[in-house]
Amino acid sequence: MRIRWEGRLVSLRDRAAPFWALGLFLFAGGVLAVLMPLGLATNAGELEPWERLASTAVGLGVCAGALWWLERSPGTEVQVESCCRSCGVTTSAASGRLSPPSRSLPFALSLSG
Repeated sequence: MRIRWEGRLVSLRDRAAPFWALGLFLFAGGVLAVLMPLGLATNAGELEPWERLASTAVGLGVCAGALWWLERSPGTEVQVESCCRSCGVTTSAASGRLSPPSRSLPFALSLSG
């Protein structure tokens, strides 16, 4: 997490790159599981049809899970303005697509003690 102070504005930004790297690694593994029985493996000709189907199904399942992981792991940035007592959230997907900033949300500052 990166925390940046600019006057009365505090920006909190997480580092989503490790999550995206894991998702891409899983996706590559799924593609490999699909391509191995289709001829990428040296012994692909010795496989029974059900073995090819099983490997392809597992590979497609891993690819689908990796795409779901990438979609569910956006980078987020939260900006808090202490003078106005408001905050906003912006998310960015692995594809580079940015969500529009959310409207400013008011919050109450309470010090108990």
